[in-house]
Amino acid sequence: APGGLQPADIAPSMGAASQVTGTAQFHGQVSWTRAGAGRGSGRLRLRLQSLSSAPGTVHDLDADIALSALTPAVIAHDQAISIGKIDGVVPLTDLTARFDLDRDQVNLLGAQAVLAHGHVRLEPTVILFAAGSSLAGALDFDHVRLGELIAASSLADAIQTDAVVDGRVPFQISAKGIVISHGELAAVGPGRLSISRKALSAGAPAAGQAGFAQDLAYQAMENLAFDHLDASLNSLPNDRLAILFHIKGRHEPPTRQRARIAIGDLLRGKALSKPIALPSGTPINLTLDSSLNFGELVRALRQAWRESLGSASVQAKPVKGGEP
Repeated sequence: APGGLQPADIAPSMGAASQVTGTAQFHGQVSWTRAGAGRGSGRLRLRLQSLSSAPGTVHDLDADIALSALTPAVIAHDQAISIGKIDGVVPLTDLTARFDLDRDQVNLLGAQAVLAHGHVRLEPTVILFAAGSSLAGALDFDHVRLGELIAASSLADAIQTDAVVDGRVPFQISAKGIVISHGELAAVGPGRLSISRKALSAGAPAAGQAGFAQDLAYQAMENLAFDHLDASLNSLPNDRLAILFHIKGRHEPPTRQRARIAIGDLLRGKALSKPIALPSGTPINLTLDSSLNFGELVRALRQAWRESLGSASVQAKPVKGGEP
């Protein structure tokens, strides 16, 4: 419990798990003969109501893990862990993972969770313990609400959407950071998209035909009903993530509108000098190239992780009757 026994009191290496509330039980055995000691076996049971972590507070962690050896520790094949919820910018719920572990690596057989009212799955991957090792894997998205993910990113002021998407995003994690290559997302059905004119405009439109065309483009992106939407994701230099959208749909403002041009302006050759409403139902075929500061998010998570380590080491107390 907070203020009581914590994982860091037992082993400093577990200091990252701070402010833990719950129970942990372990039963094991070590046998030996004249030839020497055996490797032993055991079972670890965790029932944790909450614990602090870098991504956010973890709620309702449940695990019943068999160890096929104790010296060194080896987790038996295909063990499971479940988590009710991980708080975060976009919360994860109903997370489950299956794995095994030996002295060199963790074999993650698969993991899945509910994200933004859909499901996200981590494909099988291997996590090596050796210093300098990298991790490669892929996330599969199934009916995830893209708008909730965008709302949690630096694109929140620029884009709003109710798109529900499927997709696959390969990634690699190393000392250099997180790299995403050839990620693909696609809407599973029609939806709506609104892209802020302020976010797209570097200034007021120029006068004349160029300004007229630009204004129509802004109108098209502010109230867009799409029939098709897909996006590709790739890492860029300087820790940025490029997102390239392809969208096909039509202009659909809240109130139906028609284009009107005054006869006087037409006769004077000034028909395009004033804003003209883009007619409702105008077909739209849009390619939008944007990017977000993905590295900033990663650095924030790392800083939170370091702070949790420091906090745990400061709060660690001597176990009663033992050494600090």
